[in-house]
Amino acid sequence: MKYSVADLDARIAPSFVSLGAQNSTHRVLVTGATGWLGQHVVDELLERGWNVVAPIRASNPQHMWKRVARWKNQSNFTPIAIESLMQTHLFPKVDGVIHIAADMSLVNTLEQAWDSNVKTTQHLFEWARADGCRRFDFISTLSVFVSSDVARGRLYE
Repeated sequence: MKYSVADLDARIAPSFVSLGAQNSTHRVLVTGATGWLGQHVVDELLERGWNVVAPIRASNPQHMWKRVARWKNQSNFTPIAIESLMQTHLFPKVDGVIHIAADMSLVNTLEQAWDSNVKTTQHLFEWARADGCRRFDFISTLSVFVSSDVARGRLYE
């Protein structure tokens, strides 16, 4: 099922409300911030006064700032250059996590996709729980490159 941007906004809005989104003393970590949906989520959080921490896949700080140039002048935006989301030791304490990142490489084997998506999500959730994070939202889709017949448990490329 495909949703319009307005429908998507209505579905994501409760996450911002439950986090107390108007409180600028709180910090939220957003994975996948440079993706299409992630950019919109970060824009919304920044507009509402949230402090946003975004782990950015980049080889160095210069490359990272090129990827997030749109937020360079935002004092409440903190990017962190990382190689992978498994580097949670680099993340500061946050009140909430909005996990949108995914490795959508079509050349990965199923095992590689599992490691980079499922295991990474499990690791990130365990880090957030151990760190006392109050909220963890996971946004994912099965229909980026495939469609599905959920009733029959089938995937179609």
